[in-house]
Amino acid sequence: MPRFIHLAPESVVKRIRRNGIQPTKIRGWGPRWHLPGTDRLVWSFPVTPNYVVSHQWLRELKRWGVRTLVAVVFRIDDDEVVFARHYSEVPREMSAATAVGVILSHPEPLGYEVMIPRRIKPSEIVAVRHMTQKLGWRTNPRPREASFCTCPMCVPPGTVKAARRRAQFEEVQDRRAIAKVNAARAERGMPPAVFRASPIA
Repeated sequence: MPRFIHLAPESVVKRIRRNGIQPTKIRGWGPRWHLPGTDRLVWSFPVTPNYVVSHQWLRELKRWGVRTLVAVVFRIDDDEVVFARHYSEVPREMSAATAVGVILSHPEPLGYEVMIPRRIKPSEIVAVRHMTQKLGWRTNPRPREASFCTCPMCVPPGTVKAARRRAQFEEVQDRRAIAKVNAARAERGMPPAVFRASPIA
C-alpha cells in the first residue's frame, strides 16, 4: 500500500486525528481539468527515499501565511483511483500505485502532486510528523522556466491579484499552443500561422 504525505497547518492536527483529512473544494475546476463529477480533492505527494523531495511543497504552501506545517502520512490501497500531474498540466486518472511509480521514475519529480477525490479516514493515517520549515521550493521548482499554477490551492479565491494571475496563465497557455502549432507547421515546410484570436476556446 503506497504512502503519501499531506502538508497541513499544525493548528488542525487534532481535528485531522479525529476526523481525517478533509478534501478541498475545487469549485469550477473539475470540468476545466476534465474531472466531471469531482468537486473536492486531497492534495498529497508520495513518500520517497529523498526526504527533501517528499516534503518539497512546504515552502510554497507557507507563502499563503501558514506559520507551521506538519506532514500527515497516510496509506491507501494500490488500486485506489487518484489524479496525478505536474502542477502546470492537466491531472490524469490512474491508480495510486501507478502514480507513485510514475513520480519515482521521473528524473525531475519536483512540482508533481497526487490528488485523492475523497476524505482520508483517521484509520488510514500512519503518522503526523513535525519537520524543519525550510524545505522545498517557492513559486517555481525550476526558476528559469516560466511556469506557474492558478488552481484553487495555489491561488485561493479572494487572493490579491488572483484575477491577474489567472489572466497571465491563460496568456502563457495561448503562447505555448501557438508555438506548438507553428513548430508542427515548420516540420511540414509550412509558414507560421497567424491567429486573430486565442487558439484556445
